[in-house]
Amino acid sequence: MNREKHFFLLGAAKCGTTSLHKFLGQHPEICMSSPKEPPFFELYYDKGISFYEQQFFANKTSEIWSGESRHRNLYLPFTIKRIAKEFPKARLLAIIRHPVERAFSHYLHRVRHGFENLTFEQAVDEDISRINRGEFIDNDKNLKKYEKYFRNETSTFHRTYIDTSYYAEQFKRVFEYFNKEQLLIINFEDLAQSPQNVVNKSLHHIDPNLKPHTFSKEVHNRQSGVTYEAFRKKASRLTRFSFIKNSPFSKPIATMLKTLLNGRDKRTKPEIYKLKNETRKFLVEHFRQHNEHLSELTNCDYSHWNS
Repeated sequence: MNREKHFFLLGAAKCGTTSLHKFLGQHPEICMSSPKEPPFFELYYDKGISFYEQQFFANKTSEIWSGESRHRNLYLPFTIKRIAKEFPKARLLAIIRHPVERAFSHYLHRVRHGFENLTFEQAVDEDISRINRGEFIDNDKNLKKYEKYFRNETSTFHRTYIDTSYYAEQFKRVFEYFNKEQLLIINFEDLAQSPQNVVNKSLHHIDPNLKPHTFSKEVHNRQSGVTYEAFRKKASRLTRFSFIKNSPFSKPIATMLKTLLNGRDKRTKPEIYKLKNETRKFLVEHFRQHNEHLSELTNCDYSHWNS
């Protein structure tokens, strides 16, 4: 792996990183990580870069560039410092969207996977209470708590719907270790409306010498997704495979499968899929100051998010 020919699609969660990851991976001179979101810089950093390369880029052959997409690399305070230490010349990309819409989409994602039992309003209250208590994953104690959640999925510490949309705070951390010109900020709406243009812009940002390439415009991670019954049948087959038991993700997988196979799918409650007007208004005001800071930091106008 050439550390000077490596890039990171940092996030944010529920902003189209899966689609852009797959679009970029279609380029003949780019090798994207497998799986898409390697948790190396948060959980396995002590194993060294050789582990990173062997574990997540075993599929790399003659491609010039390599890249990964992990939204936690943007959210977690300590990961960007580690990335800068190992890849100081990395090219960075990040996709952002309306903070309220992103937060609600994040919530729905976890509901569909059986990891959220609260209403959105209850989850927002829980999340804001955590933020007000100053509980962030920025010290050893909270990092261990995060790792316990990641491996076991029993902690409620995972509710990060609100501060994942604090883009200004996250980009400020990025700019402590990287030059602003190393980061390309992409609007979710642009990716949704003109994916080829966004891909071309991303390629040019990564390396102006990368040749243009026409990409399949299949959209990934649609919220409507696979029906519960179809997933239930596939999940039943998955439980037969022994590799699940040996995976570090075994408990989260088991929790998800157990929830879905027991018929506790939240799609039976369609009312939770509607964002209440009063909730939206509350969150718009909550994010207003953060949006203003983002505009100042990036010299871009995000005032349209204040409605």
